[in-house]
This record gives sequence, C-alpha cells and structure tokens, in this order.
Amino acid sequence: MRRILIWTDTEITGLADEGLSRILTEVDEEGFVTRELGFDIEGNLVHRYPGKPTRAEYGLFDLAKIDARDRTEASPEEFDRLFDEEFWAENDPYSDRFATRVPWWGCLGIALLLGCGVFLLLR
Repeated sequence: MRRILIWTDTEITGLADEGLSRILTEVDEEGFVTRELGFDIEGNLVHRYPGKPTRAEYGLFDLAKIDARDRTEASPEEFDRLFDEEFWAENDPYSDRFATRVPWWGCLGIALLLGCGVFLLLR
C-alpha cells in the first residue's frame, strides 16, 4: 500500500534553502520514496521528481528509506492529480491547439480550397 507523506520546512533541515516550504512524497510498501512534489511558500509547484521542474539533480529523498509511522498523510488520489495535472499543464506540447473549435466558415473555406485544388489538377 502506498502512502503520501507531507513534510514541512520545520521537519527537514535545509528544505527552505532549496526554496521549498513543503514536500509531498509517495512512499511504497517497503518505505522507499518513489515520487516527490515540492511547493514554494506561495504554494506553487517548483519541484517534481521524477520530471520537471526539479530543484535537485535527483530526488531530495533519493535512496532514502522512510519510517512512515505517525506521519501526516495526504490522499493518493490528490497526489496523482497534482503530479499528472500540473505536469501536463506545463509540458503539454500541443497546448490548446486541438481544443480550439473551428467556426463553420473556416470549414467552408477549407472545403472550397480543397475543391479548387482538385478542379485545377483535373483541368
């Protein structure tokens, strides 16, 4: 069973030096951290491991085994939503290009251009 643990700058020395006020870690059944999300003082996502943006070459908890007893937890669903949603919002290569509706007259214009092209080729 995976758990999502919340760490603050009062619990981890040097977290504020990395520009982080809190960090959420996903811990597997054996106590190893698999993913991290770090937030600055304003609540902006500034660290994601694995992925970008990151504040460290590796995860801040890289190779650490965590004793998760008596730790503050967050919901795994919320962690997944933040990890995936924030990532795609910042790194979606297609952005909103495919979400934009084409007006009817735009479709008509494209059809006319294609029709003219076919007419000129067959003429």
